[in-house]
Amino acid sequence: MDNYDPYQQGSYGQYPPVTYYGNYVQPGTPYYDPFYEHRKEKKNIKRLSCVAGLCVLGYIVIQNILGMVIGFMPELRDLYLNNADFQNILGILFSLSGVLLPFAAGAAFLRNRGVSTVSECLDMPKDKTDFVCLVFAGFMLCIVANYLSMIVTDLIEMVGFSLQDVEYPTPSTATGWLIYFVEISIVPPLCEEFAMRGVVMQPLRKYGEGFAIVMSAMVFAVMHGNLTQVPFAFLAGAVIGYAVCKTNSLWTGMVIHFLNNAFSVGTEFLIEKVPDEFTQNVVFYFSLGLIAAVGICAAIVFIRKNGALAKPAKVRTNLTTGKKTSAYIFTIPMLLSLIAMFVITAEYVSWTGGK
Repeated sequence: MDNYDPYQQGSYGQYPPVTYYGNYVQPGTPYYDPFYEHRKEKKNIKRLSCVAGLCVLGYIVIQNILGMVIGFMPELRDLYLNNADFQNILGILFSLSGVLLPFAAGAAFLRNRGVSTVSECLDMPKDKTDFVCLVFAGFMLCIVANYLSMIVTDLIEMVGFSLQDVEYPTPSTATGWLIYFVEISIVPPLCEEFAMRGVVMQPLRKYGEGFAIVMSAMVFAVMHGNLTQVPFAFLAGAVIGYAVCKTNSLWTGMVIHFLNNAFSVGTEFLIEKVPDEFTQNVVFYFSLGLIAAVGICAAIVFIRKNGALAKPAKVRTNLTTGKKTSAYIFTIPMLLSLIAMFVITAEYVSWTGGK
């Protein structure tokens, strides 16, 4: 007994010997306490929820502070309203400060408590075949998600609601288009993937990758703040989350996100610079057909390589999906962020009575 270590590593972790359901556990014998594991897992999920909720609230606060600064300075306000390039530059600033600052703080908080976030998925994908296949298949599915989102929007408007989308000023110069491209295609993939798939999703993966994908997609959708983008953001967020989990790399998500947003900018450029509608349609639908063909081929290669379903890896967890979801959603910071984004979303919705 001289060499006995009461915290000897067992198959489920390190616990001291105690009386367990009336039976004394012999020294050095590992045991598993399901009630302790339940409480511990639920507490950890709630902590991750609180961090994510506070980050979203930080995003809202920073956006409003910057908006108030511009509103209280007449010269800046006039420049913002009348200069598309300046407005797009401020859009870049809003993304960098509003997204990066709170979520970087959240990542630092979790890291100080031993929770892995972004650092665990910053390496380039090891399996290049999976990376390429998921990039092109994911890009195709994001396009599909966009059309599904349009159907949802149409159904909502058929009921009698009018949905207003976020409008970005159209550039008129080459420099303006470059700024616009950076604002839409470069900054969001970097900032939002860092925040959503790095800070929000990555630490949730230990409780089930499917759960992590859905919860991060929910937060991603909520942050978009208007009903024309929420359905798309949720579906695209799930696609990107799956791709990141399969390759264990944020770069996969960033590339898919970039291609989706760049395609959107390219479509606007086509409409703006090519006056002939027939030519617009030929280029646009040819591009869609090419994306679909490459995406389908990539999906087939990926499925043949990884199995028919290619499900996310399963992990051992003590809670049911319902209990994990409840623990994640029903925390004060998460509920406050959901309410705040609901209020913001309501500003883009009006009732028309089906007219």
